Amino acid sequence: MPLQWDDDWRFAYQARPVAIELEGRRLTISSHETHLLLGELERLPSARRRAAEQTAAELAQGLAAGCAIALDDDGRRCVLRAIEAIRTRRRLSSALVRLREHLLHAPAPVL
Repeated sequence: MPLQWDDDWRFAYQARPVAIELEGRRLTISSHETHLLLGELERLPSARRRAAEQTAAELAQGLAAGCAIALDDDGRRCVLRAIEAIRTRRRLSSALVRLREHLLHAPAPVL
């Protein structure tokens, strides 16, 4: 059975970028990069589980709704740890490099 227009519309969110607002600046990452982060957030240690779940929920909401998300300190730490985990396995995309650099060198950096 072929997809109907309304069925196709439900899946359109998968191609949307996610805008992450950090200190008044918006950085955009692709849906693929978002899915990489979501996968790494699931692997964070149990000490970070609650913050990782909240961060993953915010990223998923941004992906589904196409709206910008703002990360709190715990979310920023989780995203940075997820980026570092991705970096150990593969070369980072330019958007993830920019996000990483911003998290590390912002006026209120993630420690």
